[in-house]
Amino acid sequence: MAADNSNDKSSVAISPRTEWILIIVGGLLLTLGLHFTAPSLWESMDYTFFYQPNFHFLHDAIWAGEIPFWNPHIGLGRPFLADTQNAVFYPPVWLVVLGPNVALVLLTWMHHVLAYVGMRKLAEASGAGRMPANIAAIAFVLGGPFVSRWVSGQIMYCCAMAYMPWLFALAQRTFEKFDWRRIALTAGVLSLQFFCGHPQIFWVTGIGMGLYIIGRGLPQWQDTGKALGQLALASVWSFAIVACVLLPFTDLIAQGNRADSETFASFGKMPHSAFLSLFGTLKPLWEYNIFIGWWLALPGLAGLTLIGNRECRAWLFVIVISVVIALGDDTPMFAFNYHFLPGFAKMRFVARIAVLIPIGLAIVGALWFTHRSNRDLLRLGGVAAVSVAAVFLLFEEPVNPWQFSRPINLLAFGLPALLAGLAFVKWNAHRHALTLILVGSLIELGSEAWSNKAIYSMQNISGIDPEHPGQYLLADYLQKNHPREAGDPPPRVVINSHAVPESYGMIYDYSSPDAYTSLFLKRPWDYLHGMAGITSPSLANTYLSYDVYKLGAFPWPAIAQDVGFDGSNLVSNPSPTPRAYLSFAAGVSAEILPALTNGHDIYRTTLVEMPVPVSTNGPPAKPVAYEHFKDNEIELTVNTDQAALLVLTEVWYPGWKAEVNGTLVDTIPANYWMRAVPVPEGESEVRVFYREQKFPIGMMFSVIGLMLLPVAFRVRSEPTTEPSPGSPDQSEPSVPSP
Repeated sequence: MAADNSNDKSSVAISPRTEWILIIVGGLLLTLGLHFTAPSLWESMDYTFFYQPNFHFLHDAIWAGEIPFWNPHIGLGRPFLADTQNAVFYPPVWLVVLGPNVALVLLTWMHHVLAYVGMRKLAEASGAGRMPANIAAIAFVLGGPFVSRWVSGQIMYCCAMAYMPWLFALAQRTFEKFDWRRIALTAGVLSLQFFCGHPQIFWVTGIGMGLYIIGRGLPQWQDTGKALGQLALASVWSFAIVACVLLPFTDLIAQGNRADSETFASFGKMPHSAFLSLFGTLKPLWEYNIFIGWWLALPGLAGLTLIGNRECRAWLFVIVISVVIALGDDTPMFAFNYHFLPGFAKMRFVARIAVLIPIGLAIVGALWFTHRSNRDLLRLGGVAAVSVAAVFLLFEEPVNPWQFSRPINLLAFGLPALLAGLAFVKWNAHRHALTLILVGSLIELGSEAWSNKAIYSMQNISGIDPEHPGQYLLADYLQKNHPREAGDPPPRVVINSHAVPESYGMIYDYSSPDAYTSLFLKRPWDYLHGMAGITSPSLANTYLSYDVYKLGAFPWPAIAQDVGFDGSNLVSNPSPTPRAYLSFAAGVSAEILPALTNGHDIYRTTLVEMPVPVSTNGPPAKPVAYEHFKDNEIELTVNTDQAALLVLTEVWYPGWKAEVNGTLVDTIPANYWMRAVPVPEGESEVRVFYREQKFPIGMMFSVIGLMLLPVAFRVRSEPTTEPSPGSPDQSEPSVPSP
């Protein structure tokens, strides 16, 4: 194919400054018009349930001048900084100091601009002209994968997606001479993507970059190996930079409730028919939405046949392997992926790798518009016919192929297609044809994006009022009946998540046994389900089973519940169990949870996993009051006439230490999930505090990795001899444009 950039030569020149102003203002208008009109991001599901309370917690911690190591408000307590999805180390997230609502608007605006510019640069670096590159960028920003994640409230997932085009552009340049500056830049951008907080999209990007390099380098194995080596070096470097959160995250994974299983790894796999979402939204599930519109889907599919072009060949390889992975255990490759692909067993990203499909098709489609010939038009017609036929073949029942686009989309495709075809073929007016295509694509993508707001709204998916009026009733009840004084522990509340979201304790300063999180701690997860007589869910493992709320206002006997919900009213517990107590008898058991579910009395004998210096027989437990409670630290004074265990009804987790009269001791797990400290006879001052065990060494690696970045940028690189990325292989004869 021969490049034709006549569309660029004929276009009106715009200064870089004016162009940036247009992009920034356009990004703001898109952000406000699409995401902050009803139903807005403030009402979206994942923002309401997850990011809003987390942003509040981080905001309060920053203003209090504290490092948010531990979060006592959800799941009976869990790490905060170690959870990558909280994005504590992603600099733009620190905008929460301005308030969660302001931060959400700025984050959305910033990352739409970042995604648009990155995708346009990737398309241009691949060999596309300016107008086709803009069409590809619009398809990425308004396409199904990006928009559906935004409108469903997956804020930091989208922030991480915004870096994908930039990273593929860097992967493209690994075929040039070895360059420390490029490796450092790749490591830095990878680190920013990881700090966004969603390891799944980080993994998908890394896998995609590797596949892209392999496909682009075939069959030149030596050059491909060198390029993969540079990617590997950049990846290791990025792991060093993100070690401050990556190493603590490994502890969280080890203590989490995700179990390796083939069923779990294949959960949410891509249905065969879902690939037709390229042409329209099939169902209200963002996992399967890969829509980029007819305007790029068809040229993109046609362009995949041009394997003589290294960019088309690279994206063909990426797309084919992505389809295989997305299908999960429906393909023979699943067993290989499960055992040998890093992160596959725990990441549950099979369908999410499908995001690479529309990215690749957008780039290849932009190349098709740039390098066109009469033969390519015939390819496009063949692909269109096959695509329509696929609508019938992929469904078990007869289906109307036009259901995949709404009437306005069909109009946006048909009318510009007619005019563009005349301009393209009869008058050879490439620029005018592309202008019409751009307008049609904007209408098609924009109308589909607007419809996604309603499809993926919380009201439509769950039927729950996004305002959650119960939150105000709960806040008022706690203020009147359980006011928290300075140094008091947050009251423990059990309330149905349909009335108040699971994680709203971070907003209203109470503690909940439930949580809305991707990684629930295994000990409280097993305990809370086991004591309620409910089998814990193996796949829907981000919050407690709704069945626990059918057991009354206070379904658990020993978690110090203060307030419950009886189905219609909030009620206070007349006799809550102690939040902390001294236990004078302890017994070692290998089957603690079964013993507890069979009615073992923990206030007579504490069950532990290892011997402790406490008698096996003794008087009943004695309550102890907290003197001072903070997120990362608890202070108590105890007085006992014999050695005892100080048991706190807070989650045990590696990193919780204690000072007893100034002597440092480890806390131990008690009664399966509780935190305990051995104390001697007499009066003792006890300080129980949390420190991330791997945070200091992780921070050391991060500082070293960051310090090496400016050093690498001072290294002079060799001149490149690599042909331009979008050019065909030298062995491929060019085809003149019509």
